[in-house]
Amino acid sequence: MLSISLIVASVGVIVLGLKGFTRNGIAITKSKKLVGSQGRVVGAICVIVGAIVCVDLIFASIGRSSFSGSLFSDPIQVANERLAKAAAESEVAALPWREYTSKQDGFSVLLPGEPAVERGALDPPHEDAEATYYLVQLGPPFRVDLAKSFGVAISRRKRAPPDPDAEWAGVRQKAVSDLQGRILWDRPAAVDHLPGHDLAISGGKMLAGRISRQYVAFDGATRIQLIAIVPSGAESSPAIETFLQSFKRSSD
Repeated sequence: MLSISLIVASVGVIVLGLKGFTRNGIAITKSKKLVGSQGRVVGAICVIVGAIVCVDLIFASIGRSSFSGSLFSDPIQVANERLAKAAAESEVAALPWREYTSKQDGFSVLLPGEPAVERGALDPPHEDAEATYYLVQLGPPFRVDLAKSFGVAISRRKRAPPDPDAEWAGVRQKAVSDLQGRILWDRPAAVDHLPGHDLAISGGKMLAGRISRQYVAFDGATRIQLIAIVPSGAESSPAIETFLQSFKRSSD
């Protein structure tokens, strides 16, 4: 409600500024008006300020970054950020992506290498569940903080969770806690036509400048989780989007 009021107020400032370009000018008091060049200068300032504030508020309401921040940001900083993003995207795109198929868990997915397969308890723990993890980790030896990680986790319980929303809330909270980060976004997504969640986490010592993207969906008693931990800037790259969308369950 406050945002709408501020947008209306900024539009009012724009309208006031436009009056500076009219014959009557901008009324300051009942007896004084800004007309001519003074009215046009003040009017132009009002129009520019009002337009920037209005666009910023609209961007904020739809979750976009600040327009004025982009407009007045340091061009060198912007160029460096774009170069870093392009380098991160190229680094991920150049990985040896290929299709991996698991007959045991009945799925195929694109991965940049042969995954290590581990079986263990469900995370978060659950007494009637077991999980299989397929993980590819790429990076300098003994430097987990610099590694790029890609994987799939398939967990099965004896029965479907009674409340999938509560189950998802537990998965999300555990991911944030483990990575010691903060949520960039949590939005709806589909995993092989199954409704699920697209979660992105950044910050924290565990990630060390990287971003964690996760797709999570529930298929009855089965939970499907796709994970990519990549350098900041590559989290929405075409290669990552392709990886997340490549998961397919076997038809048989």
